[in-house]
Amino acid sequence: MPAVLALDIGNTSVKAGIVERGVVRDRVVIAHERWATEGPAWWSALRFSGPIGIASVRPEATARVVDVLRGATPRIAPTDFRAPIQNACDPPQSVGQDRLFLAAAAYARVGGAVVAVSLGTAITVNLVDAGGVFRGGAIALGVAAALRALERETGLLPRVDVAPGAPVPALGRETHAAIRSGVVRGTAGLVDRLIADLAPNDSAVVVTGGDAALLVPFLATRVDVEPDLALIGIALGVERAAQGAP
Repeated sequence: MPAVLALDIGNTSVKAGIVERGVVRDRVVIAHERWATEGPAWWSALRFSGPIGIASVRPEATARVVDVLRGATPRIAPTDFRAPIQNACDPPQSVGQDRLFLAAAAYARVGGAVVAVSLGTAITVNLVDAGGVFRGGAIALGVAAALRALERETGLLPRVDVAPGAPVPALGRETHAAIRSGVVRGTAGLVDRLIADLAPNDSAVVVTGGDAALLVPFLATRVDVEPDLALIGIALGVERAAQGAP
């Protein structure tokens, strides 16, 4: 199978990369508000002529992305291809394609029961059993959304920024530090709890997403980090479709 250009249209950005044998190269992340200017320049410079797969949680952004890929005919999930994983949820169509691609890539990586965790605008914790069946999971607010909600829903609390690697002491001695502690450490605790509640004891845990660098240092759970899990899952789905699988 030739290399696949995978595009993951998320809540805040478009992530893209060329995937070959599970390895991602030429990876880019372009925020939605910059796509109109940066997307065409990226596509022109890439000069890619192989198969392309797109998975999206922002339907209104999909058309804008496809419009930039002039001269190509991308496959779009779930119409043209699907995540290569059995979905046992009820109803199965209620599960976002992004979660299924993450789960498929995590299972392919581990080869057994696994929890695929995405730490982004939304947090998803997704369980795949030992037989490779997607069983469901949990969805929660991500760090940035929680910070915005605190500012929006309160009268006096300020907007606070957080950055990977910055100290986040448990005891906040002023309001900004207290918010960082509550949101960063609290979100890490939420993720730990969801993993513990959902996962069998022998399950591996694979973490991805833009906030992985921020939150993983605060997790009590032992995890494996794969920044490009979604792109790898999309490429697996395109490869399977090219082989004639449903």
